[in-house]
Order: sequence, then C-alpha cells, then structure tokens
Amino acid sequence: MLKIVVHVVDMAKWEGALVNVNNALVARPNATVELVCDGEAVQFVKKDYPRPAMFDELAKKGVVFAACRNALAYFNVPEDDLAQGVVVVVAGIIEVTEKQAEGYGYIKP
Repeated sequence: MLKIVVHVVDMAKWEGALVNVNNALVARPNATVELVCDGEAVQFVKKDYPRPAMFDELAKKGVVFAACRNALAYFNVPEDDLAQGVVVVVAGIIEVTEKQAEGYGYIKP
C-alpha cells in the first residue's frame, strides 16, 4: 500500500499541498496520507482559519492532519484552537522522520 507524508512549513505552500494530496488520492484511493504542518503553517489548521473546502474533503477521505506541538507553542496557538480532527504531534520533524522509517514517501511542497 502506498504511504505518503507531506510536510508543510510555509503558509504559501498549503494550496499546492492540498492539490497534490487530492491528486494522489484520485490516482491511489487506498493510499495512506498524513499531512504534517510545522513552522508558520500551523496557522492553517486553526479552527477559525478560512480553509478551502478541500481540507474537509480530504479529512473525510482519511487524510491525517498533524500539527507540531513546538510550532503551536512558538506561534501561540493553543491546542484547543485547532480544527476538528487535527492531531498534535510532539515535533513535526520527529513525526516526519518516524513516518519515513515506516516506509512513507516524503513530499515537501
């Protein structure tokens, strides 16, 4: 089974990341995908951030959205301010590295 981890750090990269993930799932609907955000990109997963509908569509397809706890602290984003379903990971770089060790392909838009 295809496993993909997408690492988003820059806010400007979110749209491309979502499109890439959607395209991957069209081609391989059974793929496992985790989208890890850290750096300034954690702002995108705040519940009050105006995200495109594709975010919710991908979540319904099983895409995991993970936010770096360190970036949340750095950007003063409380964990309870995250969109429904977003998981918090100890560190974005650790999550990405562990996923790679588990055989996930790494994509950084």
